[in-house]
Amino acid sequence: MRRTLTACAMLAGVMMGRHCLPVHAAQQEATPLKGTETSSEAIPIAQAGDVTVQIARWFDDKAAAVSLRFDDSHSSHLETAIPLLNEYDMVGTFLINPGRESYQERRQEWEAAVLEGGHELGNHTMHHRGAQSDEEAEREIGECSRYIWSLFSGKSKLLAFRSGGGTTWNIRRPWSYYHDKWHLIQARNSASVGSVPEKVALSDIEAFKQRAEQTIGDGDWISFYFHGIGVESGMGISHQLFRDVIRHLYRQRREIWFGGIAQVYKYEAEWRTAKVAAEMVGPHKLKVDVDCGTDPELYDQPLTLRIDLTREWPAEDVQALNAQRDPIPLRRRTENWHRLLIPVPPVRGTYYVDVVDPRAGKPEPVLPAESERSVRDAATGVGATICKWLDGKRIAVSFRFDDSHPTHILHVIPLLRQYGFKGTFMINPGRPNYQNHKAAWEACAAEGDQEFANHTHHHRGCTDDEDADRELGETARYIWSLFPNKSKLLALSRGGATTWTTTKPFRYWLDKYHLFTPPRSSTSMADEYGPRLPLYQRRLSEALEEGAWLQSHYHAIGEGHLSLTEANFGEVLDMTKEHAAELWSAGIADIHKYQQERKAAKLSIRSDGPDRVTLRLSCGTEPELYDQPLTIQLSLPAAWSAETLKVRDGNGENVLTRTATMDERTVVRFDVPPVERTYVIVR
Repeated sequence: MRRTLTACAMLAGVMMGRHCLPVHAAQQEATPLKGTETSSEAIPIAQAGDVTVQIARWFDDKAAAVSLRFDDSHSSHLETAIPLLNEYDMVGTFLINPGRESYQERRQEWEAAVLEGGHELGNHTMHHRGAQSDEEAEREIGECSRYIWSLFSGKSKLLAFRSGGGTTWNIRRPWSYYHDKWHLIQARNSASVGSVPEKVALSDIEAFKQRAEQTIGDGDWISFYFHGIGVESGMGISHQLFRDVIRHLYRQRREIWFGGIAQVYKYEAEWRTAKVAAEMVGPHKLKVDVDCGTDPELYDQPLTLRIDLTREWPAEDVQALNAQRDPIPLRRRTENWHRLLIPVPPVRGTYYVDVVDPRAGKPEPVLPAESERSVRDAATGVGATICKWLDGKRIAVSFRFDDSHPTHILHVIPLLRQYGFKGTFMINPGRPNYQNHKAAWEACAAEGDQEFANHTHHHRGCTDDEDADRELGETARYIWSLFPNKSKLLALSRGGATTWTTTKPFRYWLDKYHLFTPPRSSTSMADEYGPRLPLYQRRLSEALEEGAWLQSHYHAIGEGHLSLTEANFGEVLDMTKEHAAELWSAGIADIHKYQQERKAAKLSIRSDGPDRVTLRLSCGTEPELYDQPLTIQLSLPAAWSAETLKVRDGNGENVLTRTATMDERTVVRFDVPPVERTYVIVR
């Protein structure tokens, strides 16, 4: 059943049996169609334990909705508007007059451009000339609707409608009759955009920006409408202003849903009637019931089911399922990975969110206690410990650089080499930034002194499982080819402000391509976030005090989005260099491997006489992936000399050792592979 009529439409219905005066287009344009009133209904929301479930206010959980409407079938819509909208991945609503000669001459172009670009057609009447009778009105409105329906067979028949400015309609039936019969709707809020202030509401980019920002701030929906493009007269808009408008909207794409008028209208109506219920049906298993009161034959716009999980949920292992327990698409944004967005049809349905246990069928690994990483032989007094960081350093330091920015290859890498530091470069091999300097990047890889990491192929998220496999797999395989004799374990950053739509749990790709996501404690070093140097100095001091891992990440150095000036980057390197003796500068993967290996390692020791002990290292990590050497530190009794000490591996080969001073005592250190192995220590 269709939604309740507005007061105006109901009043018109009361007049059905009376003699009705002619209705003019100007009056109709100011009169809302049914269903366009605002609503004070509460957000459809439910709670299941600590998990919040709701129907997002706008599709894809965007802050606001914007429709772009184009009237009168201008040729410039084909030549300028549609190509630019396609370039920026936006949807337009084109109110056409299919009976006019200008449309007929390019009808096939119109049909191909709209269908291929995923745009929306609306009813602007056949000829944009009004009507002198109810019979003519039927033809003008009905033939236009039937034509559009024929192009979108099997789709909802709801169409955006305007009767055409400057036209006269001498009709006796109320407008509600035509609205109901031909399924006509319109946006709640509209604003005309053009180059002539006397003719339009918004005639410059600043006024447009203000109105767009107001819509975002209000969490509302607005339809901006245009006529001729490249015609700076009447209601036309210049090419430059139109491009400025589209580019500004594109910059707000994280906040705005660009939907056709019928799409947004349907979503809003569905949202108002939707209900949601949720319950936990097991550990990390959520059941959600959705219902919607709209007519599914007309209202077919998917709703967005938003589920906010707590941090206790293993987000990489989450999967969305339908009532039959089949996987369904799940959308997530990188900046809020525990917020699940599930597109669902606006009908009654049941859905599940489950954690797929990646350890199913495998024994739970038991990690050694910290005390098992330090041992002492009672007979000789020789002690051994696995150092917290390589070479017994006080802290670990990693510098991460995202997006393959040209400044990384041109300026950053030479500077890191000058200071003796190692960086981790999150590359996008499919983007022009990388391709333009591909030879230099590959030469850097050949040097082997920097680390490459997976930032996806194009930094655009993914639209489905196959796309995810390409974005992650192509980059992983490319990096493996550059480092053929190294571990395939790679750090992964999915890319800021990207959206990932998958049916498989993300763990599938982490396992398939040997990927891990670094800890979230990295400091973003971009000048636009405020003074970065005092923050870095404080984080460095805290790391030294706590013996922690100091991580910082960068985009462009000197120029570009989220940049840090070259002078400030130099200061960061200088600050770090002051503590060079206390820190291990390494790639993110190297540090991650060391941490995991150490957690999975333990020592045992026994004496083989007064001058000899046997030390055994066990490590539970996979040696093909975890190949970062561990550092073992020996503390010696007074009678043992560090200078004459020998360490031999199980094959009797000498192991290189070095001495250091700790707490005014000499200790001996040596590096070992993270595998089960025996070492003989001889006085």
